[in-house]
Amino acid sequence: MDGSNQSLTRWANTPFRPRISYITPMKTRSRIAFAILVLAAVGGLVRAVFKPGEPEPAFQGTPLSVSLTVFDERSTEPRPDFRAAREAVRQIGTNAIPALLRMLRAKDSALTLKLISLVGKQQIIKIHHVPASTQNVGAAAALETLGAAAQDAVPQLIEMFDHIPSRQSEIALILSCIGPPAKGAIPSLLLAASNTNSSLRSNAVFALGGIHSEPETVVPVLIKAMRDPSDSVRYSAVTALLAFGTNASPAVPALIELIPRERERTITPGQHLIIYAWAEHVLKQIDSEAAARANPSIRHPLTVRIPTGLRVIGTDDALTIGWASLQETNLTVGTNMVLGSTMERQILRNGVTEKSAESEY
Repeated sequence: MDGSNQSLTRWANTPFRPRISYITPMKTRSRIAFAILVLAAVGGLVRAVFKPGEPEPAFQGTPLSVSLTVFDERSTEPRPDFRAAREAVRQIGTNAIPALLRMLRAKDSALTLKLISLVGKQQIIKIHHVPASTQNVGAAAALETLGAAAQDAVPQLIEMFDHIPSRQSEIALILSCIGPPAKGAIPSLLLAASNTNSSLRSNAVFALGGIHSEPETVVPVLIKAMRDPSDSVRYSAVTALLAFGTNASPAVPALIELIPRERERTITPGQHLIIYAWAEHVLKQIDSEAAARANPSIRHPLTVRIPTGLRVIGTDDALTIGWASLQETNLTVGTNMVLGSTMERQILRNGVTEKSAESEY
């Protein structure tokens, strides 16, 4: 037998001994220590990003930020009802303002969003984080609920309005709800009333009405806004004039001009802003005499169907109405016009007139 065959034979006759690697206690402790360090590092990073600020006010044991999630339709948090959330805000009152301003400023960084995704994939570290967008919506709704009671927040709201363009529309509505105490925001709102964004223009104009101060400066801007190409801006302008009452009298000629112009516009199905009707109401509230004088000249075409000899025939078991006698008639009418008609009513029994009556309308 040659050497190679002898080696093969020895290999074949050697008992199989599997190689076993043992983890010594020292290695086990090292791995545990390493895992603890990793978790500590992640935990420290989480705490650094989600570090608690000042204590958050609560009502009946529920943190304010949790109560306010109801206002964000995108939120996946358990949602209290709107009335409960508003009641929580009213009960906490002005003590909520510092927290609400922080929430209104909240912004999730890219690192925060990545950490939320990372931590959500494991079961050891648990965090509760209300997204910044949800905080923004809730804080705005809460400040609107406080209304004039939130006047101490006005300086910071103006600062945010001037330096955070993405929040201007919602802050304008907050200022509107605060009302006259927010008159310091008028210069900023006047500037926003000419912004290229129609939504911001509309909210800024609406806020000027909510604050209803400095009519000599604001009313001319509202008059100009009544010619804005945006329906919502024109509607906001008319609404704002109503808030000024008789102080908006310089706008009367512009309202008289606006009403027939709005009547001539095509009103599409589902359109919510019927501006001419609202403008007529506002005109009456600002100057009822001017409205009365203006109404005869306000005309709009109207097509109606009126009976021209409508026949109603009754029997013991049926009532027949001759709808075919309804004729379409084109009229030109005004809001202060009286349209008259005469109605004659006859009751016949067996072809003989039993009762007859005539009335005018």
